Amino acid sequence: MGCIFASSVEMLIAMRFFQAVGGCVGMVAARAMVRDIFPPTEFAKIFSSLMLIVAVSPILAPTFGGYVTASLGWHYVFVFLFILVSIIFVAVYFLLPQTRKPDPSVALKPLPILKNYIGVFRNTQFITYAVSGAISYSVVYTYITGSPHVFMDMFQATEKSYGWIFAIVAAGLIVSAQFNSLALNKFNSKDILKTAFSIQIVVGIIFVILAYLHALDIFSTIGMTICFIFCQGFIFPNASAFAMAPFEKNAGSASALLGFLQMIVGAASSALMSIFQEGSLIAMTIIMTSSTITGYVIFRLGERKMDQAASAALVAEEDLEMIEGF
Repeated sequence: MGCIFASSVEMLIAMRFFQAVGGCVGMVAARAMVRDIFPPTEFAKIFSSLMLIVAVSPILAPTFGGYVTASLGWHYVFVFLFILVSIIFVAVYFLLPQTRKPDPSVALKPLPILKNYIGVFRNTQFITYAVSGAISYSVVYTYITGSPHVFMDMFQATEKSYGWIFAIVAAGLIVSAQFNSLALNKFNSKDILKTAFSIQIVVGIIFVILAYLHALDIFSTIGMTICFIFCQGFIFPNASAFAMAPFEKNAGSASALLGFLQMIVGAASSALMSIFQEGSLIAMTIIMTSSTITGYVIFRLGERKMDQAASAALVAEEDLEMIEGF
C-alpha cells in the first residue's frame, strides 16, 4: 500500500525495501518446507515444480509489469501486487499446514542464528552446490539485464515484441524444469547436472563465437538464448536439492543462505552486464558462458573434495575394523 501512494522516489525506495524484506520470507520458507515435508529423493522433482514460480517470476514479471505500466501507469503494478499478496496471505493462513514447530532456542536470537549459518557454510556439499548453482543461475539475471539492449536497441524490436520474446524464453525455462522431473525417473540428479552443465557450456561457446562473428539475427539470437536458458531447468532444481539435502534441523538457515547466494551473485552479474552495454550481445554471451563454466568448475572441484573425504572416511573405518579384529 505504501508503494501505491508513494509521493516521492525516496518514499518508494523505502517502501520497496520493506516489501523486499517481507518477500524474502516466502522464498526461504518454501525451500525449507520442501526439506521438512519430502524425502531427499523427491527434492529435485519438487524444486522443479517450485521453479515455475521462484525461477520464472523474475523473467515473467517485467513483461507483465511493462504491460500494466504502459496501459494503466506504474502505480497499478503495486495494486496488482497488493491483490496477489492478499490472496497468498489468505491461502497460507487457512490452507498451509505447519511443518515444523518453532524453536525458541534459536528464533530471533543473533548468536544461535549465527552459529547455524556458520554450520551451514562449513558443509562442503552445501557450498559446492549452492555456489555452483547460484553462479550458473546468474545467467538468467545477466539475460534480464542485457536482453533489452540486445533486442530493442540492436535488433530494433518493439516493446510489445520484446515482451513476447521474454515470454518465449520463460516458456523454455518452464518446460525444461518439467522435463527435469521426467528425467529424474530414469537418471540420477548428479548425472543430469553434469550433462546439463556440459550442454550449456557447448551452447554458450557457440553463442559467443556467433556473436563475435556478427552471424546472428534476431531469430537466431532468440533460438540460441532459449537453448542456453533451457539448461537452467535441469541445473537449478538439482543443485538446490543437493544443497538442501544435508539439513534436517537447519533447513531454514540453509534455505536463507541459498537464497542469499543466488541473489548476491545475480546482482553482481547484472551489475557487470550493465557496465558493458556497448556491444551488449557479445558481452551478454561472454558473461553468461563464463558464469556457466565457473559454476561447472566449482561443481567438479567440490565433487572431487567430497569423494576424497568419503574415501578417507572409508579407509579410516576399515582400519578401525581391522584394529578391533585384533
